[in-house]
Amino acid sequence: MSISIAVVGAGHWHAGSIHAPNLQAAGATLIAASAGGGEGAEQFARQFGVPFYPDYRRMLDDVRPDFVLAMARHFDAPAVLAELVERGLPAIFEKPLGLRADDAREIVARARRQGQYIAVPLINRFSPVFDALADRQAMGQVGSVVHAHFRVINGLPERYAIDGVHWMLDPATAGPGCLLNLGIHAIDAFAWLVGEPIEVVSAVARTAGEIAAVRASGSIHPALPVYAAATLRSASGTVGTIEAGYTVASLAAGGDSEWRIAAEGAYLLDREGTLAITTPEVRTTTRQPSTTSRERYARFAEVALRRWQSGETPPIDLDDCLRAMEVIDRVAQAAGWTSPPPPSLTSGEVSR
Repeated sequence: MSISIAVVGAGHWHAGSIHAPNLQAAGATLIAASAGGGEGAEQFARQFGVPFYPDYRRMLDDVRPDFVLAMARHFDAPAVLAELVERGLPAIFEKPLGLRADDAREIVARARRQGQYIAVPLINRFSPVFDALADRQAMGQVGSVVHAHFRVINGLPERYAIDGVHWMLDPATAGPGCLLNLGIHAIDAFAWLVGEPIEVVSAVARTAGEIAAVRASGSIHPALPVYAAATLRSASGTVGTIEAGYTVASLAAGGDSEWRIAAEGAYLLDREGTLAITTPEVRTTTRQPSTTSRERYARFAEVALRRWQSGETPPIDLDDCLRAMEVIDRVAQAAGWTSPPPPSLTSGEVSR
């Protein structure tokens, strides 16, 4: 059975290049698109041959989709999420859920009480490093995880202006920059790996105003974090280090990422398309192909739709995203970063 999907916030930079093609490949049919997320929403509607709506609420009233793909400015995300929860619509909701965890806490609690299906594409959980670790744990070949390092460093922030999402360059509408946009993947990976409470031991952030090469562009708010690092520790002692940044000297998509786990009995490293596993038995490293970010997004779309159709829970849900955002808030605080005040928008301006 084909699933009809309406797209909220079709101007988001992930809409046309990542989410929509992957959902179509997974068997869904796009039926409408609305403004929001950035400047390219109408172009998205033309590209995929669907009706365009300036107001996503009117779109949802008119087309009555089976499922929703929702993407919003970080500042708008709580209002969009609340609307989907009010309507009880199943969805894929692009991270984050707001500028800070408190923005979405009550909405997430309501969705949880309703048993509503909303999946969040924190796609790096689909790195084969986690499967490799789980397989060895199941066979009794490794013990506890000692430490882990997760890094996502992408190109310079000006690329968001090129993509028509200028709001990503202002912490009033995007929150703590790279920490919220990219670091959420790294923090979610660590939270999922340890499955227990996390303490923020230390953190540091550098802002656009501190870096001449970034500041020179003139379009980036000086308080926007463009690099952040933190040391985390789980309740049982596992140490995690995370890095996030917009500091690769390029305007191209992608950059430098690494998913590294050191466990008792195995050292696993997923980097640059290769999964390397070092074990004491063979005293060597076995290398095999890893997956790309695009492949992980495709896998997420297929799994998210399949699990919804079969009545299962989402592969990654709102509570997972909220948990990562709670840690991000504490990392930002530990780094001494404070956000400028958010803009004042009327309800009619939200994601329209």
